[in-house]
Amino acid sequence: MDERRMVWMLTAVIALLLVTVVITLVVALRWRRRQRAAMGRLGEAAGRSGDGEGSGELAGRRYRFALFPGGRNMPPSLTVALPVGSVRSLALRRERAFDRFFKAIGLAVEPQSGDPAFDRAVYLAFDDRPFARRWLADARVREAIRGLFAAGFTHLECDGEALRAVWRPFKAWEAVGAETVHGAVERLVSLAESLEREGPARVAPDSPWAGRLVAFGIAVGAVVAGTVSLVITAVRYVPLDWFDLWFTALAGALPLTLLFLLLCVPLLRGRANSHVEWSVAAGIALAGLPLAAVGGLGLLNGVMDEAQPRRVAVPLIHKHSVSGKGTSYYLTVASWRGDGEEELKVGGRLYGQLEPGRDRVRLLHHPGRFGLAWVSDVRLADE
Repeated sequence: MDERRMVWMLTAVIALLLVTVVITLVVALRWRRRQRAAMGRLGEAAGRSGDGEGSGELAGRRYRFALFPGGRNMPPSLTVALPVGSVRSLALRRERAFDRFFKAIGLAVEPQSGDPAFDRAVYLAFDDRPFARRWLADARVREAIRGLFAAGFTHLECDGEALRAVWRPFKAWEAVGAETVHGAVERLVSLAESLEREGPARVAPDSPWAGRLVAFGIAVGAVVAGTVSLVITAVRYVPLDWFDLWFTALAGALPLTLLFLLLCVPLLRGRANSHVEWSVAAGIALAGLPLAAVGGLGLLNGVMDEAQPRRVAVPLIHKHSVSGKGTSYYLTVASWRGDGEEELKVGGRLYGQLEPGRDRVRLLHHPGRFGLAWVSDVRLADE
């Protein structure tokens, strides 16, 4: 490639980068202006220039609101809250396809209001069924809840001290204003009054902790056991063929993982949030059980290996290090199992003593209890 073409290509790359930076800055500035304008309009709800939060009073009740612009791993949200004299805890949200699917297969069991249209639109993520039926029998309560969700809010929550309408993720930067807050407060006041008339919960809903302990105990235990056993394997029983270890272990872990996911259904089913808990347990297990299989197989392959090891000495062909959070050191040696080469991970001290093409490496070769060869006692052959 001649010098002139290189200059043109370099110029094009720099121009593309500059255009990308300018577009990014323009989008970010426009986004920031929209946020500031929305916060200013919300400030009218508090009777002052807004920073996105404030407080007020309606029907003798104090309320607060806050518009969170978003942050790392946190989407933007709008929250409107007012104190409530009820010790009940409850949560409602827009019903999603995720909820409908798990209700259809019987894993999640949601309280029902008796109003089919309401039950299709709103998911009751709490388990006090008698209270839900009684509270939602009032058409005004159902209308207030649906009104909040129709306005854009996605969650309705009560922790026993405050009733909150939450819009998350919040996207209506152009449309939000004081009327958004005032409309939400009016509905929250109506709902707070209805909750206060209901009073505290009469009977605590069943909470089947045993099933959850078993499901999450197995999933979390697999992560812990897998991590520990894999570290021991990597330090004490280093396999020569990591791919064979992973392939063999994962082939056995797949049916066990599927069996665990099925076992979790009867352990967790029957509650409004059973499908959420099942999804969390499944996510942990999908990482933990394969990890436990790999670490466990590698550990048992070494611990149970009773065969006599074979001492070999082979020439050092090459060495290299990989730097990241720490530095790892590797030796490439001639294979003693046939043609080709083997790669060994060693400590920094031995790595510094060895010179490719000059030194030989001595080690112990173990056949492995399950046919997965591993090595130990790697050192300079002359020692």
